[in-house]
Amino acid sequence: MRDLIEKRPSYSDRIRPYVGGQDINQDPRHRSNRYVIYLSDIEAEEGLHEFPELESIVREKVLPDA
Repeated sequence: MRDLIEKRPSYSDRIRPYVGGQDINQDPRHRSNRYVIYLSDIEAEEGLHEFPELESIVREKVLPDA
């Protein structure tokens, strides 16, 4: 996550903390060490090409059979 944001600061809008119930209950500051890649506002698959590193991660880890 940090490497991607250092390489491309614009990715900081796309990589967001994922805070779940355990994070809320165990950390008074509600910090999490988990992150999500936010791409829900991209309407067409071609829009993913603007974020090649994120697209690669999603295709490899989220859509391995696609």
